Amino acid sequence: MRHYRRRFHPWEKRHFQHLLAESRTAPPRLVCRLGSHELWARGEGMYLIDAIPDDAPPLVREGIARRRIVDLEGACPCGASLVVEPGGNGVLHLSCTHESDCPAGNDILIPAYMNWQRR
Repeated sequence: MRHYRRRFHPWEKRHFQHLLAESRTAPPRLVCRLGSHELWARGEGMYLIDAIPDDAPPLVREGIARRRIVDLEGACPCGASLVVEPGGNGVLHLSCTHESDCPAGNDILIPAYMNWQRR
């Protein structure tokens, strides 16, 4: 996937950060399941998050659960924090760099997920 960045006016970034902070004051609420995803609401914010597959191995379930925690709460149990960047049209791009031994990190979760899918 290719990412690009554009410059934002300081007021624009502050506005997005304010909206995210405001949405974090409300409790998360599951709206519906959409195939392998779930739509969650929190205040005015909507979050499309990977669902935790019932038949996944424990490592995959834990990794996806931690990513859900990051998306909805802003931080992972490993200590990694969510980085928020405005993406245009009211969309926020979220990223997080997990510790090297965290099940939610790409180096652990992606191979575990791929091994599970090959079975």
